[in-house]
Amino acid sequence: MKRHLLRPQTAAPKIKRLSVGDRLQHREIVLTKSINALSALAEKLPEDVEASPQVARSVVAQENRWRSMENEFGMLDSTGVAEELGNSATNRNKASQLVKEGKLLGVKRGNKTLFPKFEFDLAAGKVRPVISDVVQIAGDRWSGESLLQWFCAPNGYLDGRRPVDVIDDQETLISTARKSLAEEW
Repeated sequence: MKRHLLRPQTAAPKIKRLSVGDRLQHREIVLTKSINALSALAEKLPEDVEASPQVARSVVAQENRWRSMENEFGMLDSTGVAEELGNSATNRNKASQLVKEGKLLGVKRGNKTLFPKFEFDLAAGKVRPVISDVVQIAGDRWSGESLLQWFCAPNGYLDGRRPVDVIDDQETLISTARKSLAEEW
């Protein structure tokens, strides 16, 4: 069965012992590409939105968090979700249905919605039930994207561990979710 797992592009092999000049040249190329990409995004902003350095840093930081999640856990598209859950790969609506029911969280990446693999018990071929518990605790105060980031961020209630690190300990995860997601300021 073909899996529709989206994997990050692998980096080119690292060349050992680059000269200082070569490292500086590489860094300049990377910075130039970053500036060009950010410039292209800034051009698309409405006129009444200021493209400040703070906004740019925030956008880049958020993108880096999503890439980190993709690299660590892998992401499934809707076809991959259907296959993991034992449905026909043509039943791409299964993921949307689970999101609407509050049983699955997805993130918009470009023109697709992707689903981190940590949400699934792959051995059992199902979504982890604790995902819907966390969604219920968070209520409508947290977006799906915010909850996915919460899963992957160090948490003080877990002594710096991330909720995703205790995903198999349902009692601990639910207790942590109640403490941190239900807080009102």
